[in-house]
Amino acid sequence: MERSEFVAIVAPVAVKVKIDGGVLFPSVSIAQTILETGANIPPYNNLTGYKVGSGRRTPYWDGRSISRSTWEVYDGVRYDNVTALWRVYDSIEDSLKDQALLFLNNRSRYQRVIDAPTPAEQARALQASGYATDPQYANKLIAIMNSGGYAKYDKEAEEGM
Repeated sequence: MERSEFVAIVAPVAVKVKIDGGVLFPSVSIAQTILETGANIPPYNNLTGYKVGSGRRTPYWDGRSISRSTWEVYDGVRYDNVTALWRVYDSIEDSLKDQALLFLNNRSRYQRVIDAPTPAEQARALQASGYATDPQYANKLIAIMNSGGYAKYDKEAEEGM
């Protein structure tokens, strides 16, 4: 799938989720979904890299999961072929809305993400909160946002709110 095709599918959903009370700027959400999936929609619709975690079901996740290999960075050391359980969703919208619930229901950890006044600061807050172990996570998100010109979706969501 071309990145432009991916964005054409994901961007309207990211805007809708923001308008519906989501946390992430659409530009951050789009960049994150590109980074987490390589701009390909997996059959299990998890575009945000959201692992099973506590396993607590939500209105958007019914408990299904899939085991996949990933890489993580701990204490500055990269570990490849780490097996993890990822949430399986019925739709892209469920994936993005479930992630918003994660942030809203865990304010002590994600308040900086919720309060971030700009997309770049929100990307940095995601990394600082420990959402991902990649020490370059924020820089990668910001580079994707800037190269794609996704700020237009932030304006679209702002106008819709």
